[in-house]
Amino acid sequence: MLRSITIKNYRCFESFHVDGLAPINLIAGANNSGKTSLLESVYLVGNQLQPASLFDVMSHRREIVDRPVFSEVNPENTRVWSLRKEIAIKQLFFGHHLDYNQKISIASESTTIESPLLFHISLRPAQNQISVGPNWDKHHINMDMVVDYGSHGNTAVGQWSTPVIDDGYIGAQLVSQLPIAAPSQPQNQAFFLTPRRPDFYEMASQLWPKITLTDKEAIVIEALQIIEPDLQGINFTINTRLTSHGLVKLGRQKEPIPLGTMGGGIGQILNLISAAVVLENGILLIDEIDTGLHYQVQADMWILLLKIANQLKLQIFATTHSYDCIAAFSEALHKSGNSSQGKLFRLDWRGEQVRAIEYPADYLGVAVRQDIEVR
Repeated sequence: MLRSITIKNYRCFESFHVDGLAPINLIAGANNSGKTSLLESVYLVGNQLQPASLFDVMSHRREIVDRPVFSEVNPENTRVWSLRKEIAIKQLFFGHHLDYNQKISIASESTTIESPLLFHISLRPAQNQISVGPNWDKHHINMDMVVDYGSHGNTAVGQWSTPVIDDGYIGAQLVSQLPIAAPSQPQNQAFFLTPRRPDFYEMASQLWPKITLTDKEAIVIEALQIIEPDLQGINFTINTRLTSHGLVKLGRQKEPIPLGTMGGGIGQILNLISAAVVLENGILLIDEIDTGLHYQVQADMWILLLKIANQLKLQIFATTHSYDCIAAFSEALHKSGNSSQGKLFRLDWRGEQVRAIEYPADYLGVAVRQDIEVR
């Protein structure tokens, strides 16, 4: 479980530190205050031995683009336009500019791992050590991006590098060269839920084989009954096109009905709880956790998440803009009888820096009762 995180030069964070992280951390703040960027930082350091996580967060941001480039066509040797998938990396760095002095540093202390968790990104003069493919013009490569990850003491245990085109792009095809941690290496497991996912139950269908016919299935059904008390069961089928279809059984219906007819709230709860129950000893990150959820069900959602987090030693980070969500979180903490299990952190600009204002459960309860603005 993470107890602190320190971020330097990542997106909007020039220098940021927060300590005293709880099992469940709700992140609030105005637009462009760094809520999603904080989740991304936790995701990167939580998956420190999986550097491909960097491209997960960039994909969520739609920073992978199709760019027109010239390519050589033999035997005539004529130059024609083609499209190549590339990833814009300028947005990763504070100030959105690239130079050799720029370095992203994300570090975290854990209650379970003695060494600090590290994830660093830096730039260096190009060394031409990687084959970049026939469609790359090497004359436009003047730097490499270097990713150092993992830790042994204060030293990174792995490094990966890729050439950078001089206007700040790297080739998406090079992601396949990213190393994968060996099964014997200890690693945290972090999972990122974002409202940008196109299919609201696609992720749950992928996790379902780890849930069905286990005690975890009953927990998922209990969660879905928060929204639809008549729901009795859920399943996923695969057709000949390898497309997954969700079905639910309602007590008042003789036949199962498509999950897609149940609305976005069911999908949000399904994804959220499915991820939570398979992430034992892991980290769950949810951007805009209240998406699609009526305020009257949110307290019950938080109560269930507090229960799951306690049972499975799961740490949760979630963002919200909703006062109803914050009030429901406060109510759930009060009912749990363990106020140390959750905190609210409000991100706020102080001059040129983002700072985190901490609201433990007792302070949060006072703020909610007195209608003090904490969003």
